[in-house]
Amino acid sequence: MPTAAPPTEPAFVLFAPSHLATLAVVALAVLALPLAGRRLPAAAQRRVAVTMALVMVVGRLADTLMRRLAWGVPIREQLPLHLCGILAFVCAWMLWRESYPTFEIAYFWGLAGTTQALVTPDLPVGFPHAGYLAFFANHALLLVSVAWGMAVLGFRPRPRSIVKAWLAVNVYAALVAPVNLLLDTNYLYLRRKPAGASLLDHFGPWPWYLLALEAVALVLFAFCYLPWALADRGRRRTSANGTPGGGDGRRGGAAAAG
Repeated sequence: MPTAAPPTEPAFVLFAPSHLATLAVVALAVLALPLAGRRLPAAAQRRVAVTMALVMVVGRLADTLMRRLAWGVPIREQLPLHLCGILAFVCAWMLWRESYPTFEIAYFWGLAGTTQALVTPDLPVGFPHAGYLAFFANHALLLVSVAWGMAVLGFRPRPRSIVKAWLAVNVYAALVAPVNLLLDTNYLYLRRKPAGASLLDHFGPWPWYLLALEAVALVLFAFCYLPWALADRGRRRTSANGTPGGGDGRRGGAAAAG
């Protein structure tokens, strides 16, 4: 993506009123849409989930094409290989297959990674540019799908899910690293920091910020699990027999494992 907006396009300004308003709309969608989905009959829930999965996949591919046509950026630099890009396919699979193992990854990648991307986006254009709208719509849908997994499918993370998600991001980074070398790209920001302000600015130069991110990822994942840990602790205190509920984290204990 270009690091600066074309002269005729509105530039993105971090925490400008338009950015803050967009974040508020995203938060409302993440809360409201899955809660509304809980009221739908099972067949309608399935149709909505499949539609979201298709929209995420098509949206990512269309976004790559749009940036190529609008800004002339080579396709090799716009492949959906950043964390939020590949997460679209992870979330789509989770919704399509009602896959709890995939949810475990989507939950932590979404809350820790996508939220960061929304708050400090690596984005050259501002509202109401189509690129701006597409960026926030695509990222918002990732969080909506994670919330859908919890509210509609009945999924929840477990302590082991933290390790699974952390190992998954490291395996994915190991796969992306040679792609970066082959295509001379910077997916996952493995070779340099993003041009705009980001959390990486606080972790020193390359390669030290990559090492810091390993620890930060674990801390963020643990923080994302904290509400569930507190809820479990509260249930243990109030349960008559002292046994926490929740099964194995899947709807009815029998969701698809694919």
